Amino acid sequence: DPVGLSDLSLPAPGGHDSTGSEPWRREDWKRWERGAAMELWQLDVEGGFHLADGTPAKALTGVDDHSRFCVSARLMHRERTSKVCEGFSLALRKYGVPDRVLTDNGKVFTNKWA
Repeated sequence: DPVGLSDLSLPAPGGHDSTGSEPWRREDWKRWERGAAMELWQLDVEGGFHLADGTPAKALTGVDDHSRFCVSARLMHRERTSKVCEGFSLALRKYGVPDRVLTDNGKVFTNKWA
């Protein structure tokens, strides 16, 4: 697979296996991480919180998969591709270029919400 996640195993929503019949047990979870820093960064936009003055905000978060080092934590008033690109570019300039980057299919990562 393109990002090397073929061994990824996560519980289905609701804590049951993919058939929906058996609850997940702790030993069913498979943890994974890359073998070294800078092999993979995971980026996401988190939202649903308010600043001290009550202003709604979202944050671009970026974490190195191996070290769990935070490479990005950029606040935004609104989720916009340009702001995400600025935050990602800043992280690249500051820490270098990782081998791979993993995101979800959110509009800001697929350029469907410029």
